[in-house]
Amino acid sequence: MTNNDLDPKAPKLLYDSTIDKYEDWLDRLETAFNNRCEEIRVATHQKLDALPKNDLVGRKKVLEGEKMELDQAVSELKEAIGKSGRDTRKTLEKIQAQMDDAASDVENELDVL
Repeated sequence: MTNNDLDPKAPKLLYDSTIDKYEDWLDRLETAFNNRCEEIRVATHQKLDALPKNDLVGRKKVLEGEKMELDQAVSELKEAIGKSGRDTRKTLEKIQAQMDDAASDVENELDVL
């Protein structure tokens, strides 16, 4: 089976589908990140509420802990985006190569005619 035997729209549909899946993944990732940040915020406020207002050292430690957790969440987000971006780019490059091959096959057939 050659590229000419395939539906000529198939690579484009696969390309578009890959982009849609990546966008959906980013939306889910954003939601998960926002939820994690909210959990951290709520936990921090609970810890702060449990401390006396004049316990500045304790409050500072709680806020430093919150910053560390938020920094970790951002780091995990960047890592997930980077990995999925690289994987998606590789997939799109393969699909683009298929589309280029199909276009080349058509050009070669036209040259024969």
